[in-house]
Amino acid sequence: AVVSTQSTGVSNFSTLLYTNKFEVAMAEFLEGQEGETMERDLEVQMDRMQSSIHKQGYSAGFEAGREKGIQIGFDSSFKEGAKLGVEWGGVEGRIKAALITHPSKRPQLELLLKEAS
Repeated sequence: AVVSTQSTGVSNFSTLLYTNKFEVAMAEFLEGQEGETMERDLEVQMDRMQSSIHKQGYSAGFEAGREKGIQIGFDSSFKEGAKLGVEWGGVEGRIKAALITHPSKRPQLELLLKEAS
């Protein structure tokens, strides 16, 4: 279908756009040989777009999962490290107190501190 020009020189395209005639004209166009090529081109473009969206979604999901995994690992390790740090601090404090209260055991206690550090 060809869009005609009115006597004023203004295209009636806008009139066709809002009517069923435009849809019919597009359907007729797409049925032709050029339309088949256009449909194939559109299918190729849609496949590319879907692939791109899939890749972007995969990347975003992977990154979010990685960050969450890292955070969970950090949280778990931080708790465990804090617990071990407090326990070691208590052990170290007792050994240092023993250095003061049991001077005769000083060489063994210093060796124990050195090996544990």
